[in-house]
Amino acid sequence: MRSRLFIDDLCIDRINARAHLETVRYSPQSPQFLKGSIEQSVLFGVEQSRTLNEAIQCLQLDEIIGRGHIAENATNISGGEAKRLSLLRLLNRPGKFNLFDEPSASIEPKLATPVWDLLFETFAGQGFICVTHDVEHLHRFDRVLVMQRGVIVDEGTWCELLERPAIEAILNSLHAQA
Repeated sequence: MRSRLFIDDLCIDRINARAHLETVRYSPQSPQFLKGSIEQSVLFGVEQSRTLNEAIQCLQLDEIIGRGHIAENATNISGGEAKRLSLLRLLNRPGKFNLFDEPSASIEPKLATPVWDLLFETFAGQGFICVTHDVEHLHRFDRVLVMQRGVIVDEGTWCELLERPAIEAILNSLHAQA
């Protein structure tokens, strides 16, 4: 087991900030925004990708984008809207490895599937890593790591994992909490 992360044979802690930003992109569970225009606050002044308008429509962000302004810490929008804007930020400029922390958290249930569809379409053939409790969409991943109390307890495809008693017990525990 390696004690360091390597991307294309380059140790991640040895690359400069610009190369790191171009290689590893991150969408946090609780996004933060600075006060400003959508271009400044969400896109950080980065040129809009050719697929950005499609992503705006899919994420149902037309109205928010139309307002054109985000308040400090996004206090003028809902948590779900902030989450979708955070996803838009990464969709506009993906890296080689795209990390998402709970991409469907805070998003209305009716939008969860379109969000996952957009993510899988956008990141097909690229590095796409998610931390999620959204078990309905785990079947879409090539590989699933199941963690319990910070430790990997099993791994494989979701179909393989569903046949294992330990995973069944975890799922039963999750359903009991819901």
